[in-house]
Amino acid sequence: MLKSSVSEDAVIMFLKGVADRNAAETLRNKFVEVSREDAVPLKKGQFFIVDVIGSNVYTETGEYVGIVEDITPKSYGDVYTLKRENGKTIMFPLVDGVLDSIDVEAKKVTVIKKRFSEVAVYED
Repeated sequence: MLKSSVSEDAVIMFLKGVADRNAAETLRNKFVEVSREDAVPLKKGQFFIVDVIGSNVYTETGEYVGIVEDITPKSYGDVYTLKRENGKTIMFPLVDGVLDSIDVEAKKVTVIKKRFSEVAVYED
C-alpha cells in the first residue's frame, strides 16, 4: 500500500498496481487485506474492528450481554452484532450514549444499559 487515510465513513487507499479510479472500481466490494505495519495509525480511542470482534460485552452494572460477532461500519456509527448465550443475536448501532468503554487487551466492551436498551434489536 502506498498511502491511506480515514474519513468518517470510508477508508481511502492508494494501492501499488492500481493506476486510477477505473482500476480501483474493479476492487469494489472485494476483500482487501492490509498488514498492521502498513495500516493507518490509529488515534486515541480508535480500534481495528478485528481487535474488538470476539470481545465480551457487559453493561456498566456487570450484566453479561453477549460476544461481538461482527461490526459493520456505517456513516452514522458502527453496527455491532452480538451472539447471545442462547445462540440468538442482538444488533445495536454505536450511537451517542451507548458505549462506556472498550478494552481490546481484555477483550471487553462495556455499554450503558439504559441507552443500549433503547437502540438494541433482539432476534426472536
